[in-house]
Amino acid sequence: MKFFDRGQRDLLNQGRTRETPLLATALIILASALIALAVLAYQQNQRASTLEAQAEAQARTTEVSTRLRLSSEANAEDTRRKLEVARHFAWETVFDAIEDVTSPEIEMIAVSPSKSTGAVSIRAYAKSREAMLQFVTALENRTGLSRVHIARFETKVIGALILLEFEVVAQLPLNTKRDAARTGR
Repeated sequence: MKFFDRGQRDLLNQGRTRETPLLATALIILASALIALAVLAYQQNQRASTLEAQAEAQARTTEVSTRLRLSSEANAEDTRRKLEVARHFAWETVFDAIEDVTSPEIEMIAVSPSKSTGAVSIRAYAKSREAMLQFVTALENRTGLSRVHIARFETKVIGALILLEFEVVAQLPLNTKRDAARTGR
């Protein structure tokens, strides 16, 4: 049996009318239109997603810049406040006391004021326990310093030297006399 035998009935067109090709064409056109609409909807969705992502990025940028601006304003205010407090701190008392009582047996490491409490922390190395105690006693006897005490100490080996690293904390008066003279009180 041949595949295209003219003697056989056409099985493909059996029972079909002339409207069948028109209906098929209409369905193809409708399917094409639906596909075109789907592509258009997809493109619209992509554009909307892109616009949404840009809007979110802009909002984040605005939020970050606002946060940075507020942070820098807060830092500026904090710095201004610290400078105002530092103006009242008795710096001369601290440096004069350290200069007067330091000996060759003592090597200064750091001086750290606490402006909120009016205290100062002095870190140093001492060649001996006696040198450390003499330094602390001299600070105690210094006018303008109160509540002088050793906060901590420990033995350190630095090269061939054995030193005592220690921290002394002392209370300082606020510089109210100088401030009153500046404001005319």
